[in-house]
Amino acid sequence: MKITTLQPPDPGRRPDGPGAPAVSAAARPRASVQTALSPLSASLQQANADLPREAPLDQVRVADIRQALRDGRLSPDPARIADALLAQVEALAGERR
Repeated sequence: MKITTLQPPDPGRRPDGPGAPAVSAAARPRASVQTALSPLSASLQQANADLPREAPLDQVRVADIRQALRDGRLSPDPARIADALLAQVEALAGERR
């Protein structure tokens, strides 16, 4: 099949039927979407809700760490940080079971 001419689409026609009236987006039925959380996700959300809104911070310690990072006296170990974060998540999830 060879296409010889291109015609712009007719806004009054629907692609699913010749001559069918166009339906506005507001008139179309909406699809509903349902999601379910995994038990771990639900546990983490509950643990987050149980935490105090603002954890107390030792501002002096934070300033010391920032300065040590700037001076190059402290170099973070990404693997150690990741392991500690995962252990903390696992501990929180274990408490909720």
